[in-house]
Amino acid sequence: MIRAVLLILGIGFYIIGGLLLLVQPEEMFARIDILFASPMAIEELRASHGGVWLCTGIACVVSIWRRELLRPVLIYLLIFNGGYAVGRLYSFAAGSVAVTQLLPLFLFDMALVAFALFALRQLKQSP
Repeated sequence: MIRAVLLILGIGFYIIGGLLLLVQPEEMFARIDILFASPMAIEELRASHGGVWLCTGIACVVSIWRRELLRPVLIYLLIFNGGYAVGRLYSFAAGSVAVTQLLPLFLFDMALVAFALFALRQLKQSP
């Protein structure tokens, strides 16, 4: 089950999402009401979202076949998505964005954190 989720996340979310964010970052972010005014902002999106997501997806997929990478990738997903969740919690508290806009993203991040914790626990219990 862990490997199936990593495959779906790796290809279906991170690799495809990363490629889309590399190729058309403005369009992807405009879908969630985020607009950018400068070429440097767009470049930063390509790096911080497109490139990082693409490499995250590759790591997820590679960890399916390389057991020694499974635990580090799960820890990375825990930290990576946990960081997003912490940032979104701060945005809730600061009141800078409507909760209804951020709630689906926050819940998705928390689901990935829960998955990583569950998977790490399963690895610890398996021989």
